Amino acid sequence: MIALEVIELDFAKIEFFENYVITSVHDNITIDKEHFALYKELFTAYFQERPYVYISNRAKGYTVNPIAYIHFEFSDILKGVAIVTSGKTKVSNAKFEKRFMAKPFRVFLTLEEAIQWANEICSNP
Repeated sequence: MIALEVIELDFAKIEFFENYVITSVHDNITIDKEHFALYKELFTAYFQERPYVYISNRAKGYTVNPIAYIHFEFSDILKGVAIVTSGKTKVSNAKFEKRFMAKPFRVFLTLEEAIQWANEICSNP
């Protein structure tokens, strides 16, 4: 899987593919509403009107402020959110975030599973 476009930010690496985007946030970052606003701007510019899935690859040690989901309006073309993480605590934290998300939201142990789910969602209008 080769990204069609890659953007390196000071807090994350963003990789764009046909049906999904993968973010890999650096260590010791707290993702908040400002980060989500930048994501929305970048994702909307890239995908325009095409449906996509946001995949958060949580290989590093960072946190997400779940309240940020409440203050943020995700675009209609966003079809789902996948969190890729491992470890009991990290999986529990990701499942907690689901409560604050209005889009389909799944937690996966592997990136391959998340990509498969993203492709399935985007192929079903």
